Amino acid sequence: MHEDYVLTSILLPLKAKEEVVDRLMSTDWLSGFTLRNIEGHSRGHANLSIREQVQGYRQLVQFDIMLKETEVSELLARLAGILQPGSMRYWVVPVTASGHI
Repeated sequence: MHEDYVLTSILLPLKAKEEVVDRLMSTDWLSGFTLRNIEGHSRGHANLSIREQVQGYRQLVQFDIMLKETEVSELLARLAGILQPGSMRYWVVPVTASGHI
């Protein structure tokens, strides 16, 4: 790979899933993404609903998107415009290899 690619992982409330999928699908420079429903566990319970506090976790959706490092800021800005402030957690890690077998 001659360009610097990264894997951007984004955690969101489950209720944001469809709107984010629509936004990502309409982003012509993205080749695709992976998503999964996950259970988020945290010591901080202040933002959890009563049900989530009883369950001990929050239902979240995780998007994994491999893209050029230079595209990360634009991707995050596109998503920030449709989400509640503070509802998105993300991290970016370098991709050292990628391919199909």
